[in-house]
Amino acid sequence: MITDIDMPRMTGKELCMRINADMPDRNFFIVVVTARTEIEHREWSQLIPNLGFLEKPVSVRKLVSRLEERFTDAAVSEE
Repeated sequence: MITDIDMPRMTGKELCMRINADMPDRNFFIVVVTARTEIEHREWSQLIPNLGFLEKPVSVRKLVSRLEERFTDAAVSEE
């Protein structure tokens, strides 16, 4: 899942926290793409498993690279 921090009705942080609480054993990766680079945003993102944090502007190459890293790590851990 790819999300941002700034969204209407619910922030990306609230969304990620809710997903983590409702689905603690989830097996999908969340990527937060945001212009919010303050330390508090980085700190909470480190508390959520299977979550990547990318600063805007994000190139497609960097996003694909992060996803490849995650899927490679997941494939290795399943072996």
